[in-house]
Amino acid sequence: MNPAPVPPPQPTPRPAWTGLLRWGPHGGAHRVALRAGLSVLVPLLVLVLVGRVEWTPYAAFGAFTSLYGRNHTRPERAGMQVVAGGFLTLAVTLGVVVSPCRAHAGWSSSSARS
Repeated sequence: MNPAPVPPPQPTPRPAWTGLLRWGPHGGAHRVALRAGLSVLVPLLVLVLVGRVEWTPYAAFGAFTSLYGRNHTRPERAGMQVVAGGFLTLAVTLGVVVSPCRAHAGWSSSSARS
């Protein structure tokens, strides 16, 4: 008679948060994340140092252009970033131009009215 086969040892379960702390190969995503983080941090620090904290949301949104064109060559990526930055700037400019118009006065909630 043969003895019963021994089952293979089960791996010890690890908490889900340990995946956040692992540094592994991810196709260069760490470089992209570092570049994106620095591209947001630098304009924000400059604005804080010159005392224009109220401009930080605009700088943060504009800095997201560094995320466009990850898999393209430098000239292509630069062109894409210029176009994306131009459209983001246009969107903010249009918002600023339209904001004083009275046509949207009924869109706000009653609690926001004075």
